[in-house]
Amino acid sequence: MIAAGGMRSEAAEIGGVGLQTVRDWVVAFNADGPDGLIDGKGEAAEIGGVGLQTVRDWVVAFNADGPDGLIDGKAPGARPRLNADQREVLRALVEQGPTPAAHGVVRWRLCDLTQILCEDHGV
Repeated sequence: MIAAGGMRSEAAEIGGVGLQTVRDWVVAFNADGPDGLIDGKGEAAEIGGVGLQTVRDWVVAFNADGPDGLIDGKAPGARPRLNADQREVLRALVEQGPTPAAHGVVRWRLCDLTQILCEDHGV
């Protein structure tokens, strides 16, 4: 049986070990189960330096998609505030530049563009 944190300290000595490698190790050690190198997810979590729920999430991802399930995906992020048409209007405004008589400025500031989008498009 590996002492808690043993693999993590080995990884630190090697240096440059990414999170993907730690995930692979934790899932591999967890797969060995009670008769293998470690005693369950709790010890796998200690070895990987992560929480028990994280190990559970990794195992579920591995079981669903195999090794590809452990690769970081792109986070969805916040939805865009502007739709495609509004972005096109903004792009045209910036490329055209302000008309001093109509817009009251000689160059665009963020607050000017924001005000125009708010007044004309309700954004």
